[in-house]
Amino acid sequence: MKVGYYCGDGDMNAGGVAPYADRVLVALSGYSFKDVELTAIAPHDAPRYGSVRYRNIKRNGLVRKAMFHLSDCLYLLTHPRYGGKIAPYRGWLSKIHCDWRFDLLHFPFQLPYRTTFRSPFIVTMHDVQELHFPEFFTPNERRSRANLYTGAIEQAARIVVSFDHVKADLLRYFRLEEEKVVVIPVPYSACKFPEYSQIEGQQIELEYQFAMPFVLYPAQTWEHKNHLGLIGAFEEVCDRCGQDIHLVCTGVLNDFYKSTIEKRVSSSRYRDRIHFLGVVSGKNLHWLYRKALGVVIPSLYEAGSFPLIEAMQIGAPVVCARTTSLPGTIGDDRFVFDPRNRESMVDKVLSLVGDRAFREENRLNSQRKAKWMQEVELGAEYENLWRSTLERTVRR
Repeated sequence: MKVGYYCGDGDMNAGGVAPYADRVLVALSGYSFKDVELTAIAPHDAPRYGSVRYRNIKRNGLVRKAMFHLSDCLYLLTHPRYGGKIAPYRGWLSKIHCDWRFDLLHFPFQLPYRTTFRSPFIVTMHDVQELHFPEFFTPNERRSRANLYTGAIEQAARIVVSFDHVKADLLRYFRLEEEKVVVIPVPYSACKFPEYSQIEGQQIELEYQFAMPFVLYPAQTWEHKNHLGLIGAFEEVCDRCGQDIHLVCTGVLNDFYKSTIEKRVSSSRYRDRIHFLGVVSGKNLHWLYRKALGVVIPSLYEAGSFPLIEAMQIGAPVVCARTTSLPGTIGDDRFVFDPRNRESMVDKVLSLVGDRAFREENRLNSQRKAKWMQEVELGAEYENLWRSTLERTVRR
């Protein structure tokens, strides 16, 4: 069975979709498929493929690592079991007639570039947030999502989601048959950061010395990420805790930051303690997780939160909102809050800042959950998905 996995051309501006696609591939690369020839497909000019994270690491002619470096052309990377051949292939997916090479195509994001292929295809639907929070989207954005999502969902042979709440939405709003939507967990085992040396750690500490001690929130500044709610809660925490603590936010600074959040920060009585750093390197973010008093995830909607997963696996104390996938991921009601209730959020952040026992209990909970996350084997689940999808297609 030949499966083509299209990594997409998204970057950090697309939120968690690009990291999800890459991390699924990392997880799959370490699995020994029985009779699956897995080929990863990516456009040459996708920004994230120019980073040092994606390298060809070849030993004895085999690719031993999951990722790849794409600099000047499109590559097809075959699974190591089949020789690990790396071959240049110029052009976009929509221009190359490659789908005849595959029994099945897999798109790990909401939309394929086109929705008609010679081969059956699978899409991953990450969320239908616009149906829950239409106020966060313009009329044109809602119309575009409705048209594009409907086209992809109707023509896809199967739909993958990461959490039950997304499946429930698809069944409810798109009236799909239950068998068409399959829940497969996010690639927990691939949520890792590059390590930093002792010298690098000292250099990073000097870089962020102005913001210590601090609580951390890594997220792009979309409205549903609830930075405004967190800023209000942080001000009250500063009023009550008696410590000179800081709030550090990392991630893409988009239009909502420029139009709204920046003004809110500038008007804050604690504006000198609130820092929006933009996108930081993997090593820097790793350091921030490790050195934070705690991580706060106040989002109003999350199909799945990589920052929450990353904090738990690194061992950073973390509290999160009681919304969508978040409480199920953290797995303990002691560490969740109502994101629309300032007092609820303030109470948990105060515990992160001032209660050592709370932080230790939080770390123990994360250790237990992280152990389970590392044991989730995606390879078998995806192999079963691909095989059953082809069988289902033949039956029809």
